[in-house]
Amino acid sequence: MKNILILDIGNTMIDSYYQNETNEFFFTIERKGQCDLFLESYLKKIDEYFLNDLSVYISSVNRPAEKRIADYFTHKQTPIYSINSLLMEKYIKENNFTINNIAFLGSDLFADIVGSNYKNNKAELVADFGTASKLLLVDQNKTFHGGCIFPGIYSCSKTLSAQTDLLEFTPIEIPANIISLKTDEAINAGALYSAAFTVKGYYEYLKMTYPDLHLYITGGCGGILIEAMKKIRFHDYTFDRFRIIRGIINAFDIKDKIRGNMIYEKK
Repeated sequence: MKNILILDIGNTMIDSYYQNETNEFFFTIERKGQCDLFLESYLKKIDEYFLNDLSVYISSVNRPAEKRIADYFTHKQTPIYSINSLLMEKYIKENNFTINNIAFLGSDLFADIVGSNYKNNKAELVADFGTASKLLLVDQNKTFHGGCIFPGIYSCSKTLSAQTDLLEFTPIEIPANIISLKTDEAINAGALYSAAFTVKGYYEYLKMTYPDLHLYITGGCGGILIEAMKKIRFHDYTFDRFRIIRGIINAFDIKDKIRGNMIYEKK
């Protein structure tokens, strides 16, 4: 059986899940400089550790990065498969999903929607926090009702420093309080706690219509978001770091090839 590499290609990072016959790994490479250098460092890691007897499955929101990675694997004669509209339409038909905007839905959002195990038949609100923040509502009948998109946590300080004269870029850290007299802490409070209260507010509002609604938090910034959630004493959620990876696996119907315990909890 071939080794498997699952890639979630974002605008500022690439999440990767790899398995061979004996091991499984999850790793993230974050873009900290020019896109070309970012991709070369990633492909160097792939070349060094994971290229042998490999099949690759990807979801991407970054077309230049996707093309560079696809060209790399094609050159290495490694099979690579991308989520596309035909695959998505086939999947929702075979698995009884209703997604009315499937013709123009992004592959990352699709992976978020289908990344659930749907064991409890409950409505789900997915909070996917990456370069952009997304809230997606899927009911207990697997009907996608849409969502909202707003700037990501790390975009806040960058936007303020670019659009104002006096506010400087502030690295994101979790401030001790939700308000502050210090400018850098106030910017961080605005980025983090406003995101936490936004998710909490949407969840509590939608729960009036969907009483069994469950909140899942995922994405590259999901970890820092849940730290803010703890600060505001909100705990009614599940942190699901591997949701998009699982969604890619589900979309390609390769769950039976995943042998490890990381992505799917196996008893």
